[in-house]
Amino acid sequence: ASKRGQFNRRVEEFLKNVIDKDAFAIYFSGNMTALRTLLDSEPCLFQDFHALIGINGQIYHLDFDRCFSNREPGKKRSKKPSSSCLHVIDVIQRKVQQLLKL
Repeated sequence: ASKRGQFNRRVEEFLKNVIDKDAFAIYFSGNMTALRTLLDSEPCLFQDFHALIGINGQIYHLDFDRCFSNREPGKKRSKKPSSSCLHVIDVIQRKVQQLLKL
């Protein structure tokens, strides 16, 4: 199976567990907007990015230590999120909206 097919199936299975789809859509949309703002203000977060999405639409960010741990000497922080990271965020948001028929 392709990665896209696996992704689609996983999102569909996840959304089956959402009890209140309207509330989920509201929280998810707001959290995706906040995620983009967070990545713009702290671009170090997009490197090795980890998050969980709850069945209530809340996004739980994990692994913040990469912004505060000692970096290799001479290594600079990235100035902006990578386009591939933002693309994945867009794909997730579009798929959820499609399945929720928003």
